Amino acid sequence: MKAWLYYRLSRDEDAEMNSLQNQRQILVDYAEQHGYEISGESFDDNVSGMTFERKGLHQIELAVEDGKVDVLLVKDLSRLGRHRTRTALFIDYLRENNVRVYSVTEGIDSSNENDDMIIGFKQLVNDFYAKDIGKKVRTGIRQKQKTGMTVNLPMGYYKDRNTGEVLVDETAG
Repeated sequence: MKAWLYYRLSRDEDAEMNSLQNQRQILVDYAEQHGYEISGESFDDNVSGMTFERKGLHQIELAVEDGKVDVLLVKDLSRLGRHRTRTALFIDYLRENNVRVYSVTEGIDSSNENDDMIIGFKQLVNDFYAKDIGKKVRTGIRQKQKTGMTVNLPMGYYKDRNTGEVLVDETAG
């Protein structure tokens, strides 16, 4: 069976635990232990799971069209996506092309009808997590702004790393 490995890291994750290398090794080990032939792999680094405009996903689509994939291995379903609707549509696209999605650490298989409810539940949780993090970040930024802290400087300014002072960037003009 031809397996494609996909792994993703977003900005807000523990770099140590979810590193791309760590995720990749988990997938390689699983493929080897189960006798899968690794036909290819793709990844996305520093990309939110809420967007589906990702280079790594596009590479999967090309591999599917070329008949290079029987199973897509992911560390967990959140690596594939955190947007519940878009993730469901992507899994449906893969099913229509006779490609299973298998979540290695969760033991969830898109070809198993009994896992459909679990997949839907995981998608709800992953979607909620992403939206919750976004809300917390926005709240933190607003709180910093209320205290007068400059969070995002306008173009033409920079913050001195030593003093914390906001200065005009003469080279930007």
